[in-house]
Amino acid sequence: MVVSLIHPHSCGFAKAAIWRITRDASVKIKRVNNETPYQHRVRTVQVIHEHFSQSFPGKKFAVDFKTFMRKLPDLRKKISNWNPRKKTERKQYFEAFSADNWKALSIEHKAEHSLTDCRTCFHKNFKAV
Repeated sequence: MVVSLIHPHSCGFAKAAIWRITRDASVKIKRVNNETPYQHRVRTVQVIHEHFSQSFPGKKFAVDFKTFMRKLPDLRKKISNWNPRKKTERKQYFEAFSADNWKALSIEHKAEHSLTDCRTCFHKNFKAV
């Protein structure tokens, strides 16, 4: 299975969650003594991957660590470089795909979502990320 975190058909809830988890982890996880920058990055991405896997269990959101580590920088770059003149669009996107909205969804509605080819999110007309 080909995984792209920035494809327009990938799940908006997953992308927003990964972004939130990444921001939190980047602040909380500090480099320890004798740890190289690469080791720190790998450890941070492991924490992000574990948290994402716990938040989105099941086969539809399953992604192995190696792929996740390879694809995460693309998502970070895409969101970080969001057009600064479209701040309201970005705000609306993250409000629509907030963790609270995900938790509020019924099990049936959550089952309609998947990491790749998520038609439910694609039809929300949020194709910016």
